Amino acid sequence: MSTKTTNLSPFDPANDAAYQVWRAEKLKDYPAAAEDMIVPIEDAKNPSPVEIKALTKICKKTNMAIYASNSGGQEDKQIPLALAAHLGLTRTDKSLTTDEDGVTELSQSTSGEKQTYIPY
Repeated sequence: MSTKTTNLSPFDPANDAAYQVWRAEKLKDYPAAAEDMIVPIEDAKNPSPVEIKALTKICKKTNMAIYASNSGGQEDKQIPLALAAHLGLTRTDKSLTTDEDGVTELSQSTSGEKQTYIPY
């Protein structure tokens, strides 16, 4: 005797009704412009609880967030690592073009394997 189980996941192709509910909720109050995903942060290495909450809320809705900080003129790769750690992100995914610390500087390269790299 076999028992058929029903997958309740909205990502199961056989469960269109659950997908439509998930999709409607995801699109509800979705930011209309990229500017709506910007979170001002006073100190990106040490964001406040309110700033962390705002970043988390936008990330949950859009799977990304943009932060604007006064530290933007500094070239310090510890800034995104510190900010990520405050959000609970402590492991970096390294690729062939990633620096040792797991951060890739976005710059144009005309030689080597980085010349065909497309940042994501």
